[in-house]
Amino acid sequence: MENPELLQGYVEGSNTSSLREMVDLVLISRAYEANQKMITTIDEQMGKALDALG
Repeated sequence: MENPELLQGYVEGSNTSSLREMVDLVLISRAYEANQKMITTIDEQMGKALDALG
């Protein structure tokens, strides 16, 4: 663009929706928590299995 223009009184729109981003953050947080619990549970089960074998 050779001759850019500046228009006063206009507000630039955002590419993102803050509500959508907050919902996505909550979903990611819940998924992370669920994975963390699953790993902890599997770790405990492996510990019990090793104790039973050892």
